[in-house]
Amino acid sequence: MSKIAITHHEDVERGISDALNHLDLEPLIRGKLVAVKPNETWASADDTTGVTQPDTLRAVLRYVKQYGPRQLVVTGGSGAAETDEVFRVAGLKDVVEREEAIFVDHNRPPFTSVALDYGADVEVKGPQRSVMVNARVLEYETLIAVNQLKLHETATVTLALKNIAMSFPAAGIVSTSSMTCIRSSRPWPSDSPFTSPLPSVIRR
Repeated sequence: MSKIAITHHEDVERGISDALNHLDLEPLIRGKLVAVKPNETWASADDTTGVTQPDTLRAVLRYVKQYGPRQLVVTGGSGAAETDEVFRVAGLKDVVEREEAIFVDHNRPPFTSVALDYGADVEVKGPQRSVMVNARVLEYETLIAVNQLKLHETATVTLALKNIAMSFPAAGIVSTSSMTCIRSSRPWPSDSPFTSPLPSVIRR
């Protein structure tokens, strides 16, 4: 059964730490190649509300580092802009560098084809037989998705439901210029009881 921890604290780093303390994360982190995936779909100098905020990413990286990962990667693949530019204007690039993590843009090559096996159930069969991904994502032993809670113009709220796909297929295959982005119309209200993001942890 999955564990869910909810905390409320004015200090983001404290809230994240308090939440993650409820989870047994050391076996998922120590000695492993750990990737942290923020939401980095689109941002500009005037609007960074649609992405994971720097203080949130910093808090997660610092928490993970205490358990001694073999390698700590911040992985991203923007669907509506250049990933490194989104990281720069949103302040995420500075966090990655200061916390001495490795940045991987999985919209960039090398790419590899991954077969999509739909199994025997006709209900889940699809027309696409394979998908192109950055080969690096297949090496991750633990993946931590860090989705900032936010309101959404179309879906009202996205929670942690759409961050894990990790740019499948990579935008280096499907040009970012052909994609559109529905941006957050406003950040998550500060008086909400849920002021921390939703870190989700997956082990291969």
